[in-house]
Amino acid sequence: MSSRSTTPAANITDGVNVLNTYLAENDLPHPSFDANGPADLQLSSEVEDTVLSVLNSTLELCDLLRGPKESMLEWFFWRPWVVYDVIRRFSIAAKIPVDGEASYADLAVAPGINEDALTRILRYGLDSSSAIKLLAEDALLNDMVQQAREDCMASSLAQADALEKWPAADEPSEVTYLLGENSTQTGFFAHIAQDPERAERFARSMSHHSKGENIAEDYDWGSLGSATIVDIGGSTGEVAFKIANQYPNLKVIVQDLPEYLKAAKVKDLGNVSFMAHDFFKDQPVAGASVYYLRWVFHDWHDKYGVKILRALIPALRPGTKVLIVQAIVPPFGVLPNLVERRLRGFDTAMLAFMNAKERTLDEWKNMIRTADARFQFEQVIPLKNSLLSVIELVWAP
Repeated sequence: MSSRSTTPAANITDGVNVLNTYLAENDLPHPSFDANGPADLQLSSEVEDTVLSVLNSTLELCDLLRGPKESMLEWFFWRPWVVYDVIRRFSIAAKIPVDGEASYADLAVAPGINEDALTRILRYGLDSSSAIKLLAEDALLNDMVQQAREDCMASSLAQADALEKWPAADEPSEVTYLLGENSTQTGFFAHIAQDPERAERFARSMSHHSKGENIAEDYDWGSLGSATIVDIGGSTGEVAFKIANQYPNLKVIVQDLPEYLKAAKVKDLGNVSFMAHDFFKDQPVAGASVYYLRWVFHDWHDKYGVKILRALIPALRPGTKVLIVQAIVPPFGVLPNLVERRLRGFDTAMLAFMNAKERTLDEWKNMIRTADARFQFEQVIPLKNSLLSVIELVWAP
C-alpha cells in the first residue's frame, strides 16, 4: 500500500520543476529570501495554478508528517505577526541596509528598547530579508500589519466569550471585536470611525484585496453605453476609477459614509464623483443603470443584507442591474486546501467583526428572494485572479 504522503511529495517535485523551467525560459529571477529577491514572480496563469498546487501539497505534507497534535501545537508557537508588528512600530526595517549589515545593538538604540528583547524577537522572525525589505518600502503592507495587530489579533481571542454572551450572533453591536476592544459602539465601523487615522488605514488596507482583480475587464461595462453607475460602499473609489478610466462614457458615483470619505481624503475627478450616503437609507440616486456593491454584504447578517437591498428599490427602474461582487462559498472540500482555509478565514473574521458571513450560492439566493422577489437572479461571473464573483440581478417588477 502506498503512503498518503507519496502523492503530495511527488506533486511538489513535479510542480517545482515546472516553475524552474518557466523562470529559466523567460529569464525571470528565482524565488529567494535575499533582500533583492523578487516580491512577485510574474508567472503566467497556468504556472500560478501549478504553484498553488505545490503550496497545497506542501501544506498537506506538513500536516501529514506532523500529525494532528503537533499541527495544533505549531500554531501555539508560530507568532509572525508579533515580529512584524515590532519591526513596523519601531521602524526596524528602515534601519537595516539592503546590501549591508546592522548590529542588534544599533537597531535597539534609536527606539530605546532593550537589546536582548529585540534580539530574541528578530531572531525569531528574520528568516526572510526580502520580507523585511518589503516592510521598509511598502506602506500598504505596513498598514495591513498594523490592522492585523490592532483590529484582528486581540479581538479574535474573545470569540468564545462573545458567543457565550450573545449566542444568537446576529447583531453588529454584539460581536467579538467590540468585546475585545471593550467598546460600547454600535458596530465595527462606528468604533473605528472614532479614530480618523485608524479609519483611513482601514480604507487603504481594503485596497489590497483588489490586487490582481480587474472588474473593469471581467464584466461587460461597454454594453451599457453612456450610463450612470452607483458604487455603493465604494470607499476611496479605487474600483470606480478603474471602470471610469477604461469606459469614459460611464459616470460613476461613489457612495460611502461621510467619515470614511473624509478619512480617505477623496475628491471628484473626471467622470467619478463622491457622495455621502448610508446604504440602509433609501437610495438618493434614482434611475442609474447599475447599482454596484462590492464587499458590502459580507459585512452584514442576512437580516441587514435584506435591508440594504430593499433600500435600493425606490430608485430602481425596470431592467436596472444590481451587481453584487462578493465571494461565493462552494461546498466544503471543493477548493484547494490553501484557498479553502483563506476563504474560511474570511468567513470567521466576518463573524468576529460584524456577526456577518461569506455565503454559499443558495444562501445568496435565499437572502435576495427574501428582500424582494422582483430581484431577478441573472448570472454569476467569476472574476479572474480572485475569490470574488459578480452576482448579476435585474429589477423585474
